[in-house]
Amino acid sequence: MVGEACADILECNNPGTCPGANRQCTELIGSFRCDCVDGYAEFNGECQDVDECNDVNICNHDPVSSCVNSVGSYSCDCVQGYAKNAVDICIDIDECQSGQNPCDLSKRETCENTAGSFTCNCLEGHFRENRNEACIGIDECMSSPCTSQLQVCVDGDSGFTCVCREGYIIINGICQNENECINTVFPCDSVTEDCRDIEGTFACDCKDGYTRNSNNVCDNINECEQDSLLCSGGNEFCVDTQGSYRCDCIQDHVRSAAGTCNPFLEILLRIIELNGATATFEETLSPMRSTAINGTVCNVMFSIVSTRFPSAIGCNVAKFQRGSLIAHVTILLDDLGLSQNEVRTYLYSQLNDGRYVSGDALDSLVVDNSTTAVTTVRESCTTLSCANGGVCDTVPELLSVACTCGPTFEGIRCQTPIITPQLPSEAEPLDTIVIVLIAAGGFVFVPDYMLHSVHRGVYKEAESRPSPREPLG
Repeated sequence: MVGEACADILECNNPGTCPGANRQCTELIGSFRCDCVDGYAEFNGECQDVDECNDVNICNHDPVSSCVNSVGSYSCDCVQGYAKNAVDICIDIDECQSGQNPCDLSKRETCENTAGSFTCNCLEGHFRENRNEACIGIDECMSSPCTSQLQVCVDGDSGFTCVCREGYIIINGICQNENECINTVFPCDSVTEDCRDIEGTFACDCKDGYTRNSNNVCDNINECEQDSLLCSGGNEFCVDTQGSYRCDCIQDHVRSAAGTCNPFLEILLRIIELNGATATFEETLSPMRSTAINGTVCNVMFSIVSTRFPSAIGCNVAKFQRGSLIAHVTILLDDLGLSQNEVRTYLYSQLNDGRYVSGDALDSLVVDNSTTAVTTVRESCTTLSCANGGVCDTVPELLSVACTCGPTFEGIRCQTPIITPQLPSEAEPLDTIVIVLIAAGGFVFVPDYMLHSVHRGVYKEAESRPSPREPLG
């Protein structure tokens, strides 16, 4: 048609323009072209796959890359033992660090990485006789490699080590003696044993007062049983303690500064007036002491006694009883080297119109002087007087008690088992009673005939006895 423009015919829109597989149609002006798709080339009129791997330059000559042909394409893959990184470059795989150790630890093998692979070598100090066999350890200690006599060689999978011998520790690189006795964990029995450090070891010695038995245990030594002369100073007895012993005074006695056990002094007063008021016994004074009355009586009597006898330690009103008001005043003297008559005479000398006045003049007592008595406190039987079933009896003449022991025990308290019976000498009872009389300060007169009638246990009982005593105050 005249005046109309000509348009290009798009032949490629016709599916049959380029017949055959692996072909593609390319439009040209006024025409078209049929080409093989990428990765294919025409051979004998057909598009066939091209093997790009035939080109030696295809993978950039990378020795760890391998060309792999595929239909219509190819790829450059890493050879075994390598893997591509983030920038598509093949790098070595460290098989030893991959989390899966390829070597057999049971064969004492260690992994060593190599380029593109790995090897399994024997641990240090081991060798393999045959390729597939387990590694055998070399005992380096056989050659005595440790140079110090204080070291021992310890063979291990990875070699040997030189460690300090038992009883030694490493200090500044040198094995030195370890003092086990100062360790946090005490190696001995802290109650019965002392630790003694020895070069390279230690020893546990029994403490004083203990002895080691057949079971290698430190037992307490009963010094009171082993030595009958302990605590033989009079009016005292031996008490065994763990690892030691002590000497206690018998009941109602106190140890003086000189070390002797002396009796308490008891002053019996019939009080008529107390601080100017008539003193009358009340029932409330019987079961319990009045603090006010007790303080007044002791303030007066202690100030009087302590002025003459500086060894006076304390005062206590033991009890009150009927008879106007009778007070039993116990005075504790540290060193009683005087008789009752001497004390009584001194008390008489301090009376002023039948009145005692305290040193501070705050308290006063009017007493019936004809009834004033001075005695030592007499011991009485208690449940603690005799041990092991011994029977207790009072002995008024000795201000003490006696224990009658059973057939298997002896001693002042029947506390000592009889091991080898021995007959006492004739002089022994007399010696003992003399000690008792001296310890009692000459307060008691014992007729000669009584020396033959009192049992030997009585004399020893006067020397010592454990009894509870009500404290002063």
